[in-house]
Amino acid sequence: MAQSGEGGQPLSGAPRTRSVEVARNSLLYGLEMVTTFIASFITSIAIARVIGPEKLGYYNYVYFLTSVAGMLGTMGVPLTARKFMADYIGRGEEGKAKSVYESCWRVQFRISMVLTVVCFAAAYFFSERSYFVSTFLLIAGMPLRILAFLPAMANMSWDDMQGNLPGSFANLGVYTTLVVLSLVMGWGVDGIACGILIGYILELLLKSRRARGWMKDIEAEPLPDEMKQRMFRFSGQGVLLTLLSLTVFDRSDLVFLRMFNADPRNLTFFTTATSMVERLLLAPQIFTQGLGISILNDFGKGGTKSYAYIASALRYALLFGTPVLLCGAALSGPMIRILYGRQYLAVIPLFAVAAVLAIPKASRVPAQTLLQAHDRQDLLVYWGLVCAALNIILDLVLIPRHAAMGAVIANGVTQAVSCVGLWVICVRVLKVEAEASMAVRASVIGGLISVPVWLLSGIDPPWLALLLGAASAVVVGLPLIRWARLIRQQDLDRFGSVLRKLPEPLRSAGMRLLAWEAAGA
Repeated sequence: MAQSGEGGQPLSGAPRTRSVEVARNSLLYGLEMVTTFIASFITSIAIARVIGPEKLGYYNYVYFLTSVAGMLGTMGVPLTARKFMADYIGRGEEGKAKSVYESCWRVQFRISMVLTVVCFAAAYFFSERSYFVSTFLLIAGMPLRILAFLPAMANMSWDDMQGNLPGSFANLGVYTTLVVLSLVMGWGVDGIACGILIGYILELLLKSRRARGWMKDIEAEPLPDEMKQRMFRFSGQGVLLTLLSLTVFDRSDLVFLRMFNADPRNLTFFTTATSMVERLLLAPQIFTQGLGISILNDFGKGGTKSYAYIASALRYALLFGTPVLLCGAALSGPMIRILYGRQYLAVIPLFAVAAVLAIPKASRVPAQTLLQAHDRQDLLVYWGLVCAALNIILDLVLIPRHAAMGAVIANGVTQAVSCVGLWVICVRVLKVEAEASMAVRASVIGGLISVPVWLLSGIDPPWLALLLGAASAVVVGLPLIRWARLIRQQDLDRFGSVLRKLPEPLRSAGMRLLAWEAAGA
């Protein structure tokens, strides 16, 4: 199917191969994620330094609870829309795809309203009065976040990653501006919460406008009853899966940490460490998320490349994730000292342990996406129940004795077990060829790249340790990656089209480096 813009014109003058589409999806997703990373990274450091670990602890706790409620509404229905819209679009049945979107929008609106009323009631009776305004502003932004997720997924279904960029950039711009003003003017967490609310308003408006633009000239077609039943089952599994994911992947350990430890600084130290790890995971996620979109779209079109995409996604996850996380762990001391200062020195061991345990998490997205494409969310639910139980047991055992470090270990171990288990399920049930030898090579090479970084991490001053550590990783890593043949010939086609859009010096250097790496394959 030819893609069209809002005016009905093709987005590109020439047809794109699937490899080019994968690269384009990765590039656009990467642009959004890198911009988000830079803005959130800078603002989080400024907030932490100005507000301090004690005051920030309760705010982070409230933000986590509102995010939990929001996640309940952002995963089940929007993911249902993305899967079934992609199925219909792949078969050329755009009218039914529009009906899927409209049906999901109605359900999503009702869910958002119910969750908002419940959260407002809970906040009125249980929130601390000194954080009353910020708590209510965070709750007011929650339904906007829930609703904005649906048009974002719809745009992905149309292979229109670009359509999500204006809304995301507007959100980031407003949030960053109000964070700066809040810190300068002394508005505190109230001003920060206000920035979150206004940012979500703009994001919802812009993403919805783009999604509606795709469908304005399409006549909605009624959905078969059998399809409605499948969508209902899939969305129900999605909500349950979200609850399990919140337990395993989204810092539910904060609840036990607050329950068993009275020091609010532990909440801040834990969230700071895990947030930094999430930012390090950006590198593999740029590639695995782009491939995940292509997996769903190819599956909807009845394609046969989904398994090839899965093998590539696992390779990218380990190739980019392992060295980045291990080098991050090695440089945890210099990074925390430079970015956060002496009052956050307790984060250093937490961050190092969390980064090492997060290596398997880099590969979670493609395995989960493939199971969803095959309509096997039931397996995700069953395995999620096992991992949720494991996480709770580890929290109860470790947090009372080891506080924030116990929460980090419980969270990291559970996530590692969960991700390894997902790949075992894909191999055993879906008969995916995961290329175990390649996975081992990528992991070993990632470990070797980090060795000189560990040796240089103790140098003073900290900025010199960071500079030399990063340089050593590049110098050691490039020949090791070539020697291990971790870059394949298909990567030249996949990412060469992206490199050709860069300015001449960067384009020629990037193409030569990519060709040199692939020559070892």
